[in-house]
Amino acid sequence: MAITNCIVCLEGCHGAGKTTQIELINADLSNKNSIFALPENFAKIGTLDHNDFITECGWVVMWFKRVATILSYHKLPATQPAQMPATQPAQVPATQPAQVPATQPAQVSTITIVVDRSPYSALIYCNDEQRPLLAAVIERSFAELRRNFDFSLHMIKINVEVNDLLQRIAQRLESQPERKKMPEIDTTHTLRIIEIYAKYFTLYHSIDCEIDNIANQAGATNQKIMRAIARIKMQQ
Repeated sequence: MAITNCIVCLEGCHGAGKTTQIELINADLSNKNSIFALPENFAKIGTLDHNDFITECGWVVMWFKRVATILSYHKLPATQPAQMPATQPAQVPATQPAQVPATQPAQVSTITIVVDRSPYSALIYCNDEQRPLLAAVIERSFAELRRNFDFSLHMIKINVEVNDLLQRIAQRLESQPERKKMPEIDTTHTLRIIEIYAKYFTLYHSIDCEIDNIANQAGATNQKIMRAIARIKMQQ
């Protein structure tokens, strides 16, 4: 079985509870040093709108920068032959041939990176004119990432019942008024995103599994996500 790192992206409409799940994963000390959970990092650029191409492209580039930084720090070492001391010849009995150490694989450990959204989600939120340009940036970036690092990419989609989702978004807009400048303040926008996710996301990448996030059951949802990640890693 190949030794590979694992990138798991939590996908789904804004308000689905992805941020809460990232916080729960980070709060679990048993995940320390083996699972890195990255919250979404908004790419606010000057006075540009959230949906301007420069902003969307900046968000995508930031995603790859953060993931590449973690993969660089935990890069799997290449197989190295055991080294004989240069200045001291091995002492062996005259009647026995010298035992040359065989090439041994280096001790390696893999990591799991759980990310709030994949770059492909930018293709859900951007406009039609931006989509082919962003898609090209994403594919080129993944190609470079794969040339430099050993990893597999997976998607877990979090679903929420529509009325529950709209209520969550309304509550979040009250507690985080800065988000009222974002399109999610418009219910029509949210319903459109739900529809686009359902119709088009799998054109960009397959979804490993879908998990229902029921109201007031974030802990149970977290357990489902962790079980899904465990299955993904076992199947690699």
